[in-house]
Amino acid sequence: METGRHPDSLERSLSLEALPDLCQHRHRAIRPLHSTTAFRRAGTTVNPLQPENSSALVVGGIYRYTRNPMYLALLMLLFAWGIVLSNPYSMLAAWAFVPYMNRFQIRPEERAMTQRFGEEFLRYAARVRRWI
Repeated sequence: METGRHPDSLERSLSLEALPDLCQHRHRAIRPLHSTTAFRRAGTTVNPLQPENSSALVVGGIYRYTRNPMYLALLMLLFAWGIVLSNPYSMLAAWAFVPYMNRFQIRPEERAMTQRFGEEFLRYAARVRRWI
């Protein structure tokens, strides 16, 4: 049944048939960023649950433009999923993602980075925005 959107888009989305296509395109969009590669090259942890284990402050590449490219990529993925669902309410997840991540993930990471790297991290944070 055609409803002005993708035929049977709700059923297709709910059955998760669209997920492989979405992930394939997400991979193409994110691949050039190489944010995890920069961490590995610097010999530091990629694990966001243990920022205190960081051994290097990565400030080059994509990190010159955003302090959180991986979270930004997840935000873009949430928006893309909302578009695939053709439902503006599904985009509420993307809008809720930013304050949630700021409070429960990014601020604790930033506290740990400030303790670990001190003035170097504070200068970086003053120079580069948290999101974009």
